[in-house]
Amino acid sequence: MRWLVACIASLWLVSAPAAECLEVQDGQVKEIRTDYEMTTVEWTATIKNTCDAAYDGTFTVKMLDEQGTVLHETLEVMILQKNASESAAKRITLPAESYKALDSIQVDIRERERPF
Repeated sequence: MRWLVACIASLWLVSAPAAECLEVQDGQVKEIRTDYEMTTVEWTATIKNTCDAAYDGTFTVKMLDEQGTVLHETLEVMILQKNASESAAKRITLPAESYKALDSIQVDIRERERPF
């Protein structure tokens, strides 16, 4: 179990195409529990809007193995006011074997300026 915690502590965020205004900061994944060959993890991050306008953001969080194969993917949708930061969190349950193969996290951002 300790080696697994050490592996998760060393996860790195894979670079994705840059968004103009929204940034993901301090992204991490931690194990919540493992039962019946399934592991529940929580992805957390700070989302920052660096622009002077409110933005919608759709964040696709991809969990990748060493070869870059997507093990699991989930969506998070947020609205951020101008120059604001907010915390994001998503709980995910996946097969324990997939969790053991987890090597990195990639977050793809699709952003849209709010019309008002």
